[in-house]
Amino acid sequence: MSQWQWKFQVRGSFVRAESGDFVSPCEAIVESGVRDDDSPFSFAGVGPIARADSTGTFHSWFVTRGTDARAQCPSTVSVFVRVGRGQWKPYVVAVAPSQCTEIAPTELLLDLGNVRIGQQETPYVAP
Repeated sequence: MSQWQWKFQVRGSFVRAESGDFVSPCEAIVESGVRDDDSPFSFAGVGPIARADSTGTFHSWFVTRGTDARAQCPSTVSVFVRVGRGQWKPYVVAVAPSQCTEIAPTELLLDLGNVRIGQQETPYVAP
């Protein structure tokens, strides 16, 4: 990874929007959602598909363009939940500064907390 990229480790839990029940199995791609070339949060790459464990907890990572300064906390991230073969539903999740922890000058841990999935949404998990 070059000095011009920021890496974001991400963790959270998939839960039902209304009931708060854990959602598992569930798969998602987590990324910045930014495509503006002038932004340090501009998408540069994603890590592995985030797979929920039995308690809905998931982990993944993504990389953005960054700058030569310390990594900054993004205001949002995009979580694309798999809802069918080749089909993904986007959820934009707000991130507060208190949810960001520095791991290294160019790497942060983002604790998204609960990512609320629609009550009637049926996540798809690849065989």
